[in-house]
Amino acid sequence: MKKFSKFEIAAIKRTAASVNKYVERKKKLLAQQDSINAELESISTMLNTWEEPIKQMTGGYTTEDLVTKHVITTDKSQAIKFELKYPETVVPCDDVDDVNFENHEVTDTEVPADKQIPTDVEWVNDPQYHATHKEFVDGSVVNND
Repeated sequence: MKKFSKFEIAAIKRTAASVNKYVERKKKLLAQQDSINAELESISTMLNTWEEPIKQMTGGYTTEDLVTKHVITTDKSQAIKFELKYPETVVPCDDVDDVNFENHEVTDTEVPADKQIPTDVEWVNDPQYHATHKEFVDGSVVNND
């Protein structure tokens, strides 16, 4: 073990006295952090329990993702109104006819390689592609309904 000189001991004591208020504050904050983390975990568990049906219905979205809270203040009272962000929020749906494909990016992992649309010009004259996708070379679509 190292033996300190009287000058080193004096420097250690002066430094300890100087940083004492910060050490005490650090201990208090760490105690608060444990308390806050426990409360945060409790609230997160409660939120996840309440929002699980919403997540299943929307494909993983929570109410924080789907809804905007507006506080309406009048002279006598306050009212809280929740509005769906729908046009701005992408909500997955089961009905393919309602899906807006303009802003949807398709990646290779989403579509199997044999189902991907060819990117070269040859697909325009490929009758198998048009028979599968029910459209003609001129762009008109066959409706079998």
